[in-house]
Amino acid sequence: MTKEPVTLVTLEIEGVVEPVALPLSEALARLWDELKRLPLGANQLEAYRHFLRAGAEERVRAAFLEDGLLQLSFALDGEIRLVRATPARVPAATG
Repeated sequence: MTKEPVTLVTLEIEGVVEPVALPLSEALARLWDELKRLPLGANQLEAYRHFLRAGAEERVRAAFLEDGLLQLSFALDGEIRLVRATPARVPAATG
């Protein structure tokens, strides 16, 4: 049984989380942890809950293949904020 390689992503939640590189599963958990603490309102929170349900990793990988990144938005305090996830740039190994 082979394991799928860990996908490192850079996650940023505009005005909430500075860019941080994490394994995809951790990035999605961090995204949900941060968003559920914000006063987003029931509709926005439910939309993110729906997106982050089972299969979220596959949806993010598909967005990376199609667009090179995943960019979502939400309204907070009358402003539109962006959630960005991009494949993390990892320096090449030297040896």
